[in-house]
Amino acid sequence: MTTTPDCRESFESRVDTIRRDGPSLFTGLLESSDNSYDWGKAENFCIKYDAERMTLAIKDDGKNGFGSHEAMYRWVTLGKKNESVTSKTVGKFGMGGYSSIICIANHYSLTTHFEGKKHTISSDIIKMCRENIWEPTGPLEETPSNGNIGTEIKVSLRPMFQNVLDHNTIERNFARAYHRIPLKININGKELEKFSPYEDDIKEEYKFNILWNRERQTFTSERKVERNPDSDYEEEQEEQEEPTATLRCIILKKKVSSYPHLGKQPGLDVYRIDRLSNSDGPIHVGDIGKNLTKGAGNTQGQKCHIILDYEPLKLTDKMNMDDCVGLTSYKEISEDKNKWNVDLLKILEEKALFINNRYTKIVSDLMNGHEDVLTQDLLEIKNFNVELGDIKFIKSKKDKYEVFDKNGNFMLNEDTDEWVYPEHKVEGSKNIRKGTKLRNLCNTIINTANKKLNEHKQFKKKQDEINILSEKHTVEKIHAGCLYDHNMIIQGERKKLSNQSSLDEKKISIEKIIDNCGKITKLPGVSNISEYEELKVSMEQLLEEIISEQDRLAEEENEEDSEVDESEEESEEESEEEIEDGSGGEEDIEDGGGGEEDIEDGGGGEEDIEVGGGGEEDIEDGGGGEEVVEEVVEEKNFKDILYETVEKYQNDPDKQKTILDFLASL
Repeated sequence: MTTTPDCRESFESRVDTIRRDGPSLFTGLLESSDNSYDWGKAENFCIKYDAERMTLAIKDDGKNGFGSHEAMYRWVTLGKKNESVTSKTVGKFGMGGYSSIICIANHYSLTTHFEGKKHTISSDIIKMCRENIWEPTGPLEETPSNGNIGTEIKVSLRPMFQNVLDHNTIERNFARAYHRIPLKININGKELEKFSPYEDDIKEEYKFNILWNRERQTFTSERKVERNPDSDYEEEQEEQEEPTATLRCIILKKKVSSYPHLGKQPGLDVYRIDRLSNSDGPIHVGDIGKNLTKGAGNTQGQKCHIILDYEPLKLTDKMNMDDCVGLTSYKEISEDKNKWNVDLLKILEEKALFINNRYTKIVSDLMNGHEDVLTQDLLEIKNFNVELGDIKFIKSKKDKYEVFDKNGNFMLNEDTDEWVYPEHKVEGSKNIRKGTKLRNLCNTIINTANKKLNEHKQFKKKQDEINILSEKHTVEKIHAGCLYDHNMIIQGERKKLSNQSSLDEKKISIEKIIDNCGKITKLPGVSNISEYEELKVSMEQLLEEIISEQDRLAEEENEEDSEVDESEEESEEESEEEIEDGSGGEEDIEDGGGGEEDIEDGGGGEEDIEVGGGGEEDIEDGGGGEEVVEEVVEEKNFKDILYETVEKYQNDPDKQKTILDFLASL
């Protein structure tokens, strides 16, 4: 009788398969944290490792621990699926935790707290392989919990992981995977800082809904319409079918390689229930990577990125969304395009090309819009408020454009999409000669910036003087500012006085000085203002003298005008009499007394008028003519008036001193 051979798979064979096809060290750790968050309802997850001793411990604060012995045994049993898995749980099958431990460890111990007790089970995986044992080598033990909660797994790492147990890589994987999930993670005593891989640094974004067509058994896409939650007109907002997944196509402000939690090249990130599955970096399945980076030079799509969000919804009796994106049991995304749904992958490839074309257009517009950039900078400098703005802005713009004005080199920075002006010609830079519109605009920017810098300098000087006035006259800054303005008017008008010859001009300046001195003396709480009070008194006295002098000059002018008027009247009367007494004129002409001959020879014609009839000669020679009208009235010098005023106040030394001080200031 032939004995049937035992052809069942050995434990060693199963372990070998898991370790060949199973998760990486970091994916294995993420599998454990998923269990803590999903099943243990933990809020905190800690990782502690020692690379030299090759030990690693993971611990959470889940209040219910594993919850039951059945759950513990299921965890240490290969091939047993957790029936509690749903489309809302991060876990896919609920059986990846044990496989991940087998993949990374040679020995493990599991301790969990529930029902007021501490439950521990352990195993030596090397011994299990040698002896083909499928059950853990350490028995399940129970001891009092002493109030402790949560679960802890300690492992002895396989030697192959000593060189890959890198702190930065662990941080990167956990930060990427959990940046949307409220699980606090601590690595070797340091809390992990979680943030979006692209830091919300988005220049442009386009959203698409991915839809599953049950009749055609295929995927389609449509542009997502953002609904306004504040709108009162819901009927005007287009209704869209609930999507199976959503796709975001974004253009970043910097190159993908500039973000430490992205990758060296543009790619795809896939989120499953808000947990980033490809934690190590963006993937490039099919033609996605190729389409994202299509182009040459600046247009190579180096700022493009696409993001797929989905839940593991059931699409058919035998297929859900996990099957369409090549998700493994350890929640890694396969880059083998044959494991992806053909229609879904085609949509992602098309949208990758779409966002690449958008980026190409942006770069093209930038290349053609250099002049617009300079014009915008000029406008910002012109509108810059030197009292409120940071003057460093103006200085930086001036420094930047002075380099361009000096040598004419320019190029577009691929990282920032900004125009830069290298001092020397470098690869990718161009040169433009002087006299062109661009260089002239650059020169205008520099001149405008210099004006703003000078305005700021004057403003700072004014502020310093206001501070001095505030302390000197013990007034608040706002009133010190008013005092400063009044004082500047006073100084300006006093300078004018020394150069003015017209009494009217002097009167106006003096009135302004008096007015502003008065305003200073009325400022709230002002002190130490005797200089303004004395100046006001001296100006009032001087104003009286100028008004008196103006009145005197006006009287003299009126008298001279009267004499001129009388002279002119007498001349006119004499002229009329001589014309009337002449032999000829209109009467002779009308009576026929000689006609033209009489007029020419003596019948009262032009000769009589010119020679004796009180004509032009009489007027020019003494008949009250232009000499009288053009007589000039001499005006006294302003300083002479002041000196005469000093003599008038011989009995008042104080007034004399005030006027003499004012003369000295002129």
